[in-house]
This record gives sequence, structure tokens and C-alpha cells, in this order.
Amino acid sequence: MFKTDYHVHIDWNPEKDLVEKMEEYAREADKWGITGIGFVEHFWNRKFPGHGKWYIPADVKRMTVLRAALTKAKLPAGMHGLIGCETEFDKNGTIPMTEEDIRQMDYVIVPHSHINMIDVVTEQDFTYDPEGCARYMEESFMGVMKHPLARYITILAHPFAPVGLDDQQDQILSYISDESFRRCARAAKKQGIALEVNSLTWKDKTEEELQSSQYIRFYRIAWKEGCSFVFGSDAHGPEQYQYLPKAMQIARESGILRTEESMHNIP
Repeated sequence: MFKTDYHVHIDWNPEKDLVEKMEEYAREADKWGITGIGFVEHFWNRKFPGHGKWYIPADVKRMTVLRAALTKAKLPAGMHGLIGCETEFDKNGTIPMTEEDIRQMDYVIVPHSHINMIDVVTEQDFTYDPEGCARYMEESFMGVMKHPLARYITILAHPFAPVGLDDQQDQILSYISDESFRRCARAAKKQGIALEVNSLTWKDKTEEELQSSQYIRFYRIAWKEGCSFVFGSDAHGPEQYQYLPKAMQIARESGILRTEESMHNIP
């Protein structure tokens, strides 16, 4: 059972009031047994260039607004809320945040595989190069782990998920060896960065496809290496909690749930 969700996008539906959105998410999360919810916004400090069309440059004032909304939101009894962000690891190896930014947040999520963000995250279109995509994700994973800000990173978002190439996931991951997965897992363990089990990654997969998923191989290796794990819905709307059972299946098949009743510990 997943008890926490640290990856809920509050920038969903800008027409709705922040407090209203937080309460709507919390009510839906409560139905799934979640008792800890983390609201995040895509964050790219305006001091850093290169955000492209995917990010609206922000500053810490925005996080103050989110925290103020959380204090007003009426969460279900027994549920606690946190404020964090999802930032980026760009093509230049930059994480567009400062230590001052980080101090304003409860936690920080960094992805390494937004390969759909061409000219921001990567300069190459990997649509017809699955092996090249695999090599890129190996390098970007380790790039995050070696970054000067790595000690502040709490969660690696959807590890090895080639965002935008969902139909090629297994083909791409098949090019990554067990030893490479092991090296990456050990780096995450050493840095104390939790690996996310992200339900949006498998939203279009059937139960049969999940059973044979290459992600099971990765998470099983990471579990054996003693990594920490968290659940993230990556929800851009409360209705996306419908994909939670798919993440549960991956976690169960990987062995993660054998020793943990829930995945909820932020290192």
C-alpha cells in the first residue's frame, strides 16, 4: 500500500484557486489510502537561461504563495502536506536552482529523462534511435548523481522513463545492461536519493505488458542494492490517480513491497 505521494502537480488548471486544487487532490488521494501528500510546481529559477516552452521562470516568492495556500487548505483528517518542486536536469548538465531556492522547499524532485524536451534537456530526437536514448538516460542518471546539488535532491523522478516515447519503453530499456542499472542504483543509494515509482509512466500499459516490463528488472536490481523508493502519481489532475494500481503492480513484481508495507520514507 502506498501511503504517500510526493509528486502532485499543483500547476494543473490555472483557472482554479490553489486552495481548492489542493483540497480536491487531497480528497482523491484519501480515497486511495494516502496520508501524506506533496504538492509540487515545475520550477526553473529565472536566473538560468534555456527553459524553453516547457517552464515558466519562477522565483521563491511562488513557493511562499504555495505554502500559504497549504496552511489554508483543509486536508482530510490524519493527512499531512508538504511543498516541493520538480525542476530539471538540462542538456548542459544544469539544475536551474540555487541553494537559496532549495531552502524554501520541503524537498526537491529532479528528473533525468524528459527527452521530449528537445533543445532543453537534449539536443537529439531519439524517436528512431532507441539505443542512443538508452545511452543518454544512463549518462543523465549519473549526471544527476554527480551534480554539485545532488546532496539536496530528494527524489529522482520517473527513473529511466523515456518521456514522449512511451510506446518504446521496453525496447529502449532492453539496451541497458544489468550492470549499468546496478551502477546507477548504487550511485542513488550513495547519494541518498529516493527512486520514484511513477504511476503516470505506465498509464497506457495493459496488465500483460506490465508483467513483462523492463522496469521490473531495473527496480528489482535497485531494491537488491538497498535503494530507497517513493511513490509519485505525477498527477496533473485528480483523475490521474486511476493509474496508481499500475505502479503498485510494478512495485510488487519488483520485490519492493516484500519488505515494506508502504513506500513513504524520504531519505
